[in-house]
Order: sequence, then structure tokens, then C-alpha cells
Amino acid sequence: MSETDLLANARDFWNSGNDDITKKRYNPSVASLYKSLSCLCDIVIYRKIRILPSDHTDRFNLLKMHSPALYKIASNLFNLYIKSYDFRITKEQVQQMKAGVIDVAKIAAVEGFK
Repeated sequence: MSETDLLANARDFWNSGNDDITKKRYNPSVASLYKSLSCLCDIVIYRKIRILPSDHTDRFNLLKMHSPALYKIASNLFNLYIKSYDFRITKEQVQQMKAGVIDVAKIAAVEGFK
């Protein structure tokens, strides 16, 4: 997996999440948006240490060490992502997730996430 692949995946998940928002499918939207956020975090990790995380735990550990600001955003929104498995997600919660992706994209210096 390359940075180009990660960015393409981040954009695909972003677009999917936004498409789900327009169709009021908030649970899949939160899941897609969090996956976009994860890809963006992985880009930052890869740029810094040339390692890709193997799972969420690995990602959180690497972010905690190498990008505390991203760690804070990703870990705070992870509970919302997990919540989407079992509970109904509101439009406001989707907007919270979307704002988190935008914040991560800014930190990652990646354009196209607004």
C-alpha cells in the first residue's frame, strides 16, 4: 500500500460517507467517514516513520507517539464509530464525525476534504 493508495481510499470513503449523508443513512456514513479519517491518519504515520498500522490498536499507539493531535481526534471519534454498529446515529453525530475528518485532513495537509 502506498500513500497514493491511502489517499485514494480516504477520498472514496469520504465520498461514500457524504453520499450516505444525503440519503440520510447516518450509520453507514459515520462508518465510511471514520475509515476516511483512519486512512488520513495512516498517511501521516507513513510520512513520519514509513510504517503502516496493522489495526486500530496499532494506529492509536503510533499516533500517540508520533502525532498526539491526531491521536486525540481519532480516539475521541472511535467511540462514535463503534457506536454505529449497535445504535442509531443522528445527523448531529455525523456532522461531528465529518468535522473530525476535516480537522485530520488539515493536519495531514491533504486537500479536498471540506
